Amino acid sequence: NVSVTLWGHAYGQPYHTVSAPTMTDAMGDYSFSVDPGTNMVYQARTTFRPPATRHSAQLFEGVSDLVSATPSSTSSTVGGSVTFTGTVSPDKAGHVVYLQREAGNGQYYNVEERYVKADSTFTFGYTFGYPGSHTFRVRIIGGPYDLGGVSQPMTINVTQPPVGQLPTSPTP
Repeated sequence: NVSVTLWGHAYGQPYHTVSAPTMTDAMGDYSFSVDPGTNMVYQARTTFRPPATRHSAQLFEGVSDLVSATPSSTSSTVGGSVTFTGTVSPDKAGHVVYLQREAGNGQYYNVEERYVKADSTFTFGYTFGYPGSHTFRVRIIGGPYDLGGVSQPMTINVTQPPVGQLPTSPTP
């Protein structure tokens, strides 16, 4: 039955109260509900100061960006192109986003970069050089205010173009 208050701070800011006081139960348990918009560090502190303020350990709560992306098609041919469009939330206008392709080792590598537009959207175009199954995602890097984010993987199946669409060889 001790009154505790949740304190918190964002990167570079001082601690401040982020909740109304609540009472611990007979076991000393308590809980708070928060919905941060940026990364936060929290600490529960006793509300009243009976000889000294007691406090919990610091708790870091990271906030991820939501990245959604959609390909214009899930199939293409060698020499063909697919456009990837999407959004980032919360607003990240002016931030760099990366179109990444998965390599055979399971790692993703940057293949294009763009800036998020004023309306939080982005667009990438990619032209395929060889057949096979190609998996892509879009990534935005985090910083002190958020953790960044990645879209769901998108697989594009690329085939050779039909024989009638192949370039002809020059005649001697």
